[in-house]
Amino acid sequence: MTAAIAAISFGTVSNAMAEAFPATVAFRKAATGPGYVLVINTTVKQDVPATLTVTSGALGSVNRRTVNLTWRHPTQLGYLEGMTVYPGDHIELANNYYETLAVDLPR
Repeated sequence: MTAAIAAISFGTVSNAMAEAFPATVAFRKAATGPGYVLVINTTVKQDVPATLTVTSGALGSVNRRTVNLTWRHPTQLGYLEGMTVYPGDHIELANNYYETLAVDLPR
């Protein structure tokens, strides 16, 4: 068994073989609380489990959680969901089968 097939068999893919993360990340101002809301859309017609990591640009604190991105509607995470983001924050979406998607919220 080649290394690539072995890696896929055990649930991971090397970064050299990984495809781009099938999602887009947008932001909008929160209507009911402080900060912004992440609006995440998948670009494939299947649910994609991911680890979402938000690193505060001001404090350096890290908020990490598992999310299930569905293709049926955008996933929105903000103040009401306990995931407040502010300008300057660094957002990463990771999954073992795709490259990590990294986005910075503009200041």
